[in-house]
Amino acid sequence: MQSAARSLARTPPAISKALNELEDLIGKELFRRTRRGLVPTEAGDQLTRHLVPSLGMLGVGLDLASGRDRQMNSFRVRIGILPTVASAVVPLAIQDVRMRHPKFSIRICSGTNVVLLNQLREGDLDLVVGRLPDPATMFGLTFEALYSEPLVFAARPDHPLLLHPSLCVADCAAYPLILPLPDSTFRRSVESFLLQSGIRDLPMLIETSSELFSRALIDFGDAIWVYQMSVIRRDVLERRLALLPVDTSATNIAIGISVRADVALRGNTLAVMNAIRHQAHSWRSSADWPAQMTSD
Repeated sequence: MQSAARSLARTPPAISKALNELEDLIGKELFRRTRRGLVPTEAGDQLTRHLVPSLGMLGVGLDLASGRDRQMNSFRVRIGILPTVASAVVPLAIQDVRMRHPKFSIRICSGTNVVLLNQLREGDLDLVVGRLPDPATMFGLTFEALYSEPLVFAARPDHPLLLHPSLCVADCAAYPLILPLPDSTFRRSVESFLLQSGIRDLPMLIETSSELFSRALIDFGDAIWVYQMSVIRRDVLERRLALLPVDTSATNIAIGISVRADVALRGNTLAVMNAIRHQAHSWRSSADWPAQMTSD
């Protein structure tokens, strides 16, 4: 109570009175009084989870209306991005931000979901763009889904399987398969799909996290790359890679934004999030492109 009073330039009795009035208004106790201080109840946690972001958005609105936001000397945001989603919507969103804010500094950090979410939780990042995390890793965080995409099977444009009359996953397993590294969330999704398709053993397996190396393997042989649609979209559209007509519609993976639940978002962070949302909407609008490419 004393710490809150100092932070707000009020006296402890004034803070206590305001808290009592708030609890009377809600009709529930928001904090338990202990020897170590105040401990939030379940109702207190729920209120904080919604109130802090709301106050942050109110502050952003006041800054925009008063013109204070435009008087900022720089624009700084720290974004964590999974490598497998970095090439989809985020670069276009940053271009949008650059057009609106001449002075800006955006730091992009890449890594695994677990590493990025820990950095977000510790305050080293402002937001993370990636796949839907495991619920066990989401303590203190919230996730906003933007779009979903399936994994795809890609090969060189003249691969023998493209002439196969009725292709199935087992046919692909007869060729070298390029898969993500075993410790990645995406690898687990791939393995789950292969098991559901009846594939338990992979006699020719190549494990790598390098997109450059994977593209080189495709160019020099009959390997098949099992990866995310967004990463290889440009290669397919420019005819450097071709999608094999394997039904992977059951493998849709949610992609979205994770932020801290207990921190009010700054105007800069909200601006980047809105730009990412806009680009994600465009991505969803073109979500049927794999079917169009395979039919061609």
